[in-house]
Amino acid sequence: MNHIESIELGLRDRKPYNEIVRKVYLAYPTKALIGDEERQYQILNDISCFFRVPIMSIQVAGSAKTGRSFHKQKDFDPGNSDLDIAIIDPGLFRRYMEAIFSVTKGYSDNTGFSVRAGKSVAK
Repeated sequence: MNHIESIELGLRDRKPYNEIVRKVYLAYPTKALIGDEERQYQILNDISCFFRVPIMSIQVAGSAKTGRSFHKQKDFDPGNSDLDIAIIDPGLFRRYMEAIFSVTKGYSDNTGFSVRAGKSVAK
């Protein structure tokens, strides 16, 4: 059963969304890299070393994971589609939050945040 079929089966069987996501995104292999597992390992290992997180904290997401973009309604296109990565690590989150807190002086200096549509993204 492929990724899309598994999602459709879960929806048809009225499985909770978190169970469907857990199965497909955390347990299934990365669709775009099936047959190129060495490349997948190298990508994940490079990210793991760079951010100093366990390799199991890194997940491929998006169309590369499932083979299909649900947002754009098109298949993953090697060489053209991007490779979405999620890092799920409380230690990394804490390190970045502490750095942001320090740089912004406890969020009292929000000048480092960009402005979009006339509003600071700090909000």
